[in-house]
Order: sequence, then C-alpha cells, then structure tokens
Amino acid sequence: MNVHSYYINLDNAQERRASLEKNFYQTHPRTSFLERVAAANVNDVIEQKIVGRLSDKEKACYLSHTLALEKSLENQEHAFILEDDTFFGEHSQSLILESLASLEGRDWDVLYADVGLTNPGDMVNFFSLRKELVDQSRATWRVLKLEQIAYVGASAYIVNSKSKQKIAHYLRNQTSLDIPYDLELRRLVWEKQIHAYVIFPFATTLSPMADVSQIQLKQTEVIELVWNAFRRLVWFESDRDTTKVNQMLGLLRTRVADSKSEVMGNIMALALADQFGKK
Repeated sequence: MNVHSYYINLDNAQERRASLEKNFYQTHPRTSFLERVAAANVNDVIEQKIVGRLSDKEKACYLSHTLALEKSLENQEHAFILEDDTFFGEHSQSLILESLASLEGRDWDVLYADVGLTNPGDMVNFFSLRKELVDQSRATWRVLKLEQIAYVGASAYIVNSKSKQKIAHYLRNQTSLDIPYDLELRRLVWEKQIHAYVIFPFATTLSPMADVSQIQLKQTEVIELVWNAFRRLVWFESDRDTTKVNQMLGLLRTRVADSKSEVMGNIMALALADQFGKK
C-alpha cells in the first residue's frame, strides 16, 4: 500500500516550505515520498482568465489542489495532498496506514486526516468520542463516514489511487469556479458522488502558520480560529496542557461572546468534565 505525498506551497512561502518538510521527515521514514507542488497564485488566475464567483485567491487555491491531483496521475499510488500548514505527530503515519488498511474492501474515494467541524453538536459528540477512544487509556481510533457531517477544510487528505482519475476529471471540467475547493469536495461527498471518511481522533492537525496573523473581529477570521482551536484539541496527539489553545479562545471570548453563550459554555464545560456523572 504505497502513498505518495504532495504538498502545495507558494514560491515565496519559503518558511512554510521549510517547516512542513522538517516536520514531515521528523515523523516519517526518509524513504517516504514527499513532493512539492508549486501553488497557483492570483496572477495565474488572471492570466488564465478563470471565471466564477470565487475571489482570485480562492480560485488560486482551487487550481492548486487540481494541480496536485493532476500531478498524482503520473503514478498508481494513493495521493496524500497537503497544504503547507499541515502538522504531523509521532503517530500520524501509523494512524494513516492503519486507517487505509481498515478501508481495504470498502468503497472509498477520499480519506481525510483531519477536518474542521462546523456544527457545535458534532463538536460535542467528537469531543466525547475522543475521550472514549484516547483519554480513557484505550489509545485507539476509528474511520468515520463524512456524508452526514458538517465539515470544512482540505488541508490533509488522501485520494484513493482508483479514484484519482475520476475526481481529476470532475475538477478539470468545471467551467466556472463558484464554490471554494473544500466545499466543492464536500458537496460531492454529501451528494454521494464520492465516498469520504475521516480518521478520528485526527491523525494530523494545523501548524501555528494556519492561524490568521492578527485577530481583527472579521466574522470569517473568528470562525476560522475557533474551528482551528477545536481541531488542535481533538487530534490524536493533543496535549493535556491546552494552555495555548485556551489563551486564543479567551481572547476571542472577551471580544465576541454574549452573556448567554458564556453561560452555555460554562454548562457544557461542566457537563463534559471527566468528573461529571452520567445516568
């Protein structure tokens, strides 16, 4: 079962390139395949006259993932497509390989190493499941179907070698880019045109480079920071010391939370605590 990894990286993002490569080779055997794909940029979008409702930056992201998938057609291996803010842990590779092995014989197209959950109810369920699988000394994992889960993100996902041509054909035949790449892939999953799973607890997470550099209270930035915090909280190698994650959330909370959401947060903090009894 061979996996060839491709990471998407802008030419001028040299710090991200160095960070990703260092982290990858610290957590994978030197024989592992990692190949850089030069990301498309806004100038590429303008030169190619790409049409659609997406911003030029979003179109460039879409094109970059398409380029990575097209590149993967040069071989018969599973394609592990990464954005350059992906972060691997000590157990990431083993979790991924074991998850792929567990999918043998099943109908699958995409396996996510992690995603961003957008529904608070799903967050609660996944948080509880992580405690059951990892924190209670079982140190195990599952692969979960995504067709009924509200999620975002395409920072780390594996495309089945048998599905690469199918998905690439769909992407290259889009005449107008109107939906961000991760949501377009999600739409195909929700409509059951492709079958997707996620490893849980997540096998990868986001590096600090994934965060916006300054908190400016734009709604999209606040939402992204909250999703990123949750991804770091529930991945397989999440540290029990959650100080850094909580500091970020504390800053956001003082700026945007209302009184009722504060109370609800305190209620859920108690209800989800290890000491809280169940009936």
